[in-house]
Amino acid sequence: MRPAHPIFLTTTAVAALAALSLPAQSGTPAQATPSTAADKVFSPSAPTLPLRHQPLAASGAIVAQPGDWKAANAAVAEFPRGHADVLKWEKARAAAAGQPAGMAAPSHGGQP
Repeated sequence: MRPAHPIFLTTTAVAALAALSLPAQSGTPAQATPSTAADKVFSPSAPTLPLRHQPLAASGAIVAQPGDWKAANAAVAEFPRGHADVLKWEKARAAAAGQPAGMAAPSHGGQP
């Protein structure tokens, strides 16, 4: 194991001695009173306005009622191994349609 560098040891010793020679804080802490405008702004006891949130815009993408969760769980359970099962399903679907295995139609409905 390589020994520590002497300069590092010296600076560590000097820092330790300097820390020991500093006087300890004495007495009770003084009460912090805001004296400047910046102190008043950043004071935890400064008055604040109530929060105002703007409502979200109406959107057709928001689902008002959830769908059939049992059907959703059944669809997920159809592919227990995840992506490997999805690839196997797409390959079987392509074979049934008479396409080569690498040319399966995307399941998202987009154009290749």
